[in-house]
Amino acid sequence: MSEAKTAPASRNDPCPCGSGKRYKHCHGVIAPSQLTEYNATNNRENDVYAILNRALAAQQANDLETAEQLYREGLKVEPSNFDALHMLGVVLMSQGKTPQAIDLLERAHAIHPDDAAALHNLSLAIENRRIELQLPSSFAAIETASSWQAQANDPVIAPEDVRLIAYYLPQFHCIPENDAWWGKGFTEWVNVARARPNYDGHYQPHLPGELGAYDLLADPTIASRQAALAREHGLHGFAYYHYWFRGKRLLEQPLERVLRSKQPDFPFCVFWANEPWSRRWDGGNQEVLMPQMHDAADDLAFIEHLLPYFSDHRYIRVRGRPLLMVYRVELFPNAKATAQLWHDVCRANGFPPPYLVKADTGASDPPERYGFDASVEFPPHRLRKVKATTSTITGLDPSYTGHTFDIREVISQLANVEERRHRHFQCIAPAWDNTARKQRDGMMFVGERLELFRAWARNAMARSQKVHPQGEQLVFVNAWNEWAEGAHLEPCRKFGRGWLEALRDARSIPECYQPISQLTDANLLRELSTVRDRLHTGDELTMLASAWRRQGNVERALEALGEACKQTTVATPALLREVADTIELLESTLHTEKFEAVSATRRARARQRSSVGAPLVSILIPSYGHALYVSQAIQSALDQTYPHIEVIIIDDGSKDDSVAKINEVVAGTKRAVRFIARENRGANTTINEAAALARGVYINVLNSDDQFTPDRIEQCVAAIHYGGAVWGYARTEFIDDRAQPLPTMDPRARPLHEAIELASQAKRQSEIHVKHRCNPAISTGNLFVDRTFFSSLGGYTNLRYVHDWDFCLRAMLFEEPVWLDKTLYRYRFHGKNTIFENELAAARESDQTLVSYYENADSPANPLAWSRRSDGAKFLAHRALASGPTLDAVRELAVVFDSYRTKQR
Repeated sequence: MSEAKTAPASRNDPCPCGSGKRYKHCHGVIAPSQLTEYNATNNRENDVYAILNRALAAQQANDLETAEQLYREGLKVEPSNFDALHMLGVVLMSQGKTPQAIDLLERAHAIHPDDAAALHNLSLAIENRRIELQLPSSFAAIETASSWQAQANDPVIAPEDVRLIAYYLPQFHCIPENDAWWGKGFTEWVNVARARPNYDGHYQPHLPGELGAYDLLADPTIASRQAALAREHGLHGFAYYHYWFRGKRLLEQPLERVLRSKQPDFPFCVFWANEPWSRRWDGGNQEVLMPQMHDAADDLAFIEHLLPYFSDHRYIRVRGRPLLMVYRVELFPNAKATAQLWHDVCRANGFPPPYLVKADTGASDPPERYGFDASVEFPPHRLRKVKATTSTITGLDPSYTGHTFDIREVISQLANVEERRHRHFQCIAPAWDNTARKQRDGMMFVGERLELFRAWARNAMARSQKVHPQGEQLVFVNAWNEWAEGAHLEPCRKFGRGWLEALRDARSIPECYQPISQLTDANLLRELSTVRDRLHTGDELTMLASAWRRQGNVERALEALGEACKQTTVATPALLREVADTIELLESTLHTEKFEAVSATRRARARQRSSVGAPLVSILIPSYGHALYVSQAIQSALDQTYPHIEVIIIDDGSKDDSVAKINEVVAGTKRAVRFIARENRGANTTINEAAALARGVYINVLNSDDQFTPDRIEQCVAAIHYGGAVWGYARTEFIDDRAQPLPTMDPRARPLHEAIELASQAKRQSEIHVKHRCNPAISTGNLFVDRTFFSSLGGYTNLRYVHDWDFCLRAMLFEEPVWLDKTLYRYRFHGKNTIFENELAAARESDQTLVSYYENADSPANPLAWSRRSDGAKFLAHRALASGPTLDAVRELAVVFDSYRTKQR
């Protein structure tokens, strides 16, 4: 087969081979490891790889029928050839023959179970099959939702509660670059006017209505007229596409005029379209017209040029932070470093850090991977092209080679998606049709109707109001004025103001309202109940389990999921996600007698301790390289309101002037202080050494870059010692390098704040320790522990990143911790936090720690600890997911789910 090519940053980028195709449609269809298997010296006519070479060439030319025939010929020569099975499966999936594709991809996966490309394509095929099976039920649900009419007495979602932000294209005026590239006088209206229909009844060209074919620079009234229309129909603001190429800006004048003139008084934000400009957007070649290069210098220049925008009172903010959107975040060499630089520059100039939103265009990874706060959909990007059950197209031009989607397919895929585990905003579109740019090779949504858009918009706004906190209730619209892509809220000759009116009416929520996903599940379960005996594949049963779970029927979900685990031949990501989600539903099954056993033990201890004097507490301060902060840390220990303390400080071979700082701060104190300075031995060794020197009944480590609140020890003694427990922890406040509190919305602290809030609502702390690695015991310094108990566990193990979490897991097997819902510890973020030095190594150490816990949790002394004995299916499922899922683990889960379901009856 052809020579291997290095994969670009995104599978949607051009293939390095120069074919002009996207990588995923060219060399990316086969993993590079397989491409190198072909040896040109064996290129004989009947050699299997000679056949597969021709098949791949046909596939790359989009001649799928020929490719299918050739791959089948290859299988006749070698029936178990991995490449032939894999690639034929991909071709069949592209043709909408999903069940056959799944069968071939499962056979390929069985040959090479570690091949990431085969597993990825199998997962895509299974997801496509799920969508195919769901479509009839979803179409019926969408039609039902579209029939609801707004009534005068319906409750209304106010524009200030859920903010609608429409993408805004500024390419409606001439610029020298477009004149040179496309011809004198080029604007977007040139593309719009030349569009022609591709099928019977095709709405092309899209011609403007009451605003006319405006010029954003020549018409001084257009911006105000647009804003008035938008505000009248409930829009909050515009997200202006922003074109910046290493300091060179294009199409910037409309927004610059808004900024300078202070008119119109309508909110706006910047959406950086940060990819190169090329001719492919009009169906032409891959010639790059304006290259895009990202580096640290450009990152700095970009954010500095935005500061005047951020200072404008109209600039859109999310929880006080300026909203900044990025189209292709994966193009940054180091997106996290970029995000951090932007935060630092904004703070240095008196602004809060920007609220960063990545568009799910090239990558749909969680935003945290890039240091961003949230993600947003961007239809038509990342839609699954599946074989629809119906079609509304007749008379399609035979020369048309593009893609078509029934608009209900689009709504179904986006409205039925399950909630992400990160902040994710939905984006709706009145329509989409870019054949004005790519006449015979575009993408069209067909069957668009005003009532369908109203139903989709209502669903998105109601969902945002339900799942997002106040201040982050946003819905985006693609777009305000993408005329050449058929996506415009602005009035047109066919619909007039119809799209805007549908958007306004969508804010009314009728009494009968149900989310489209809920209606779909109800329809789906009715349908599947009549064909239950025909559901035999793992993916079909997983879909059934998912529908029952979302309906809250645990027993039926477990029944279908257990059967799916028996029938599946691959531990696919979809199945494992469903296992994890079903476990979440099982969390409410706790036995009150276990809580009573723990409470009885604590009451007995509390009675014994009430007759004994107040205990001595040893504060242990391991110091290394924190000369800037160590004085503050020690002073916070010396300033404790609790009188019975000793302070033990060990400097672990600091190379800065930490020792001098320590001597300075402890000089003259009346507290009992012991200070040792010695060579470096490591953090866990230093803490264990200090614990061995301690005389206190309890120990509390204080990291030399953190701080105690003045009443820390007093509060811990009251709650833990006199409460009859042996260890516990409190809320944590997060501070910066100047000891200033970080806002809740600061991207560094936000995930931790959210984890703490979740923990405060948990029925048991054991649950938080296992399920959430960012649990409230964020640091060794937040653990208040009985010294004898600490010693019995062997202290801290030799782990660099998660020795605190490892200790919590081991301690929890013996004793349930106490959670103090008070802020008693101050954790400092600065440039040298150990946990951030190597995130990959830290994640690997975390995985190993969790697996170790499960291996030792068969019969813990703590009745509330997560274990096989106390949690059954939940424990085993979590263990399987933590250990690296295998087919054997999935089979074990099937047995466990069956037994758990039987026990619950």
